[in-house]
Amino acid sequence: IWYVADGALKVLHYDANKQEYRRVTNEQFLKGALIENFEDVNLYKANKVVAGTEEGFSLITLDSLPVQQMPLTLQIRKVYLTGLRDSLIYGRSYLYDTAPIVIPYSQNSMRIEYSVNNFNKAHTVLYSYQLSVGGEKGTWSEYSENNMKEFTGLHEGKYVFSVKLLTDGSQELVETSFAFEILPPWYRTWWSYLVYSVVAVLLFYYVYYRISVGRKRLLMQKELELYRQEQKFQKESDLKDQKIDSLQEENLQSELRHKSEELIRTTLNIVRKNEILLDIKKEVLGISHSISEENLVSLRRKTLRLLGQIDTNIEHDDDLQTFQSTFDSVHHDFFKKLEEAYPELNNKEKLLCAYIKMNLLSKEIAPLLNISLRGVEISRYRLRKKLGLEEGANLAEFLQKFSK
Repeated sequence: IWYVADGALKVLHYDANKQEYRRVTNEQFLKGALIENFEDVNLYKANKVVAGTEEGFSLITLDSLPVQQMPLTLQIRKVYLTGLRDSLIYGRSYLYDTAPIVIPYSQNSMRIEYSVNNFNKAHTVLYSYQLSVGGEKGTWSEYSENNMKEFTGLHEGKYVFSVKLLTDGSQELVETSFAFEILPPWYRTWWSYLVYSVVAVLLFYYVYYRISVGRKRLLMQKELELYRQEQKFQKESDLKDQKIDSLQEENLQSELRHKSEELIRTTLNIVRKNEILLDIKKEVLGISHSISEENLVSLRRKTLRLLGQIDTNIEHDDDLQTFQSTFDSVHHDFFKKLEEAYPELNNKEKLLCAYIKMNLLSKEIAPLLNISLRGVEISRYRLRKKLGLEEGANLAEFLQKFSK
């Protein structure tokens, strides 16, 4: 008697001697492969039956070798990509290519179904699976009767799914595997890393460029600030120099005024002294002319000696040397330049040039040179000749411009 229990096909054997049915422990067939609610078993011979399964028909022979002596085989039956809708990518009944299946990263979730591919009498079957990544072995799971495993969100890489079989008989361990590869997402592909590298280089260059531009701008700002400070310091220095020059000019003007005043005082002193000496000279001449007696010859001789001393004092007075030195300091070495330009001039003519340059009148010049007013005019005429002035040229203007 054939019947289905717990998803497996089982059989009861009739014992004619005992006139009863018996069942062999763990004798079951096609567990998980029958068409649910549409199970069908047809007797082919006394010891053979044909059973319908989800993938075709199976022939079961009861008088085969004992189960423990029959080799068992294990296969990966189906692989589905799970997502919004399941998609079958591998079916062992029609695809036998052993090359790894390549799966895009967007479909990195799957369901793998596996089972024993031997429909003779079997024992209880337990499965254990292992998932290896990139050559690194994974850990085996606990044994269970579950013949399906789902994976979600797998990372990119090369995988090998392995499953092994364990029965309660004396069969050796049976193992099979299924290789597949999950492609990386577009943002982790080699060309994306190349793009990242190019972008990183460009970004680094841009940052370097911005930093370089910023440093140049900062350097230009510092140079501009330094230039402004230098300009400010230069202006302050110029102002200080101007103040110093102004103070020096004021000091020079003050010194010049002082020397001019000293020159005027010296000239006036000479004028006053010479006027006094001239007056004394006139009086002495009067005394000398009034004495005519022979006994007064010696007195006359003494008077003449006094006149000679007065003349000598008028001609060779130290005040004249002081006057020349002061005049040169005020008028830029007037006497030296005059002597270099006109070496034929005598001392009186040089003094006359200085007095004319001082804008003194002829009546003021006469006592300074110990000559008469007429003598001054004659001396001026002679001086024009020696200086080479044309007729109509102004002697005072010529001397004012000389040595400037």
